[in-house]
Amino acid sequence: MFIGQTVLTTQSVFTPWLPRQADNAIMTWELVQQIGGTELAVKLFSKNREDPGEGAEVGPSSWDDDGVHTGIRYSTFTGLREMVRFKVTASNDSGACIFRLLSPTWFDDAN
Repeated sequence: MFIGQTVLTTQSVFTPWLPRQADNAIMTWELVQQIGGTELAVKLFSKNREDPGEGAEVGPSSWDDDGVHTGIRYSTFTGLREMVRFKVTASNDSGACIFRLLSPTWFDDAN
């Protein structure tokens, strides 16, 4: 979905809006490489098409691991609105991060 992107120091990048395909999703991202000890923060935002602005941040507040070590992280998000996107922020005065965002796994609640 978002493969091999580089985020520079104290920079934030928003992905394009994605249409929601179910009410819930498991989102996965991978920190491929850190340069200069930079940490990466990934947040998920959701909104309806008619809503202005960047949308509301969707919990959880953290993934299964922090953005300090390379590797894959995932988390489940529920009650998503019509569109979703990620905000990726590098947090260090020097360095960069290379990351990728994998395609979401969408699912509805079982009745």
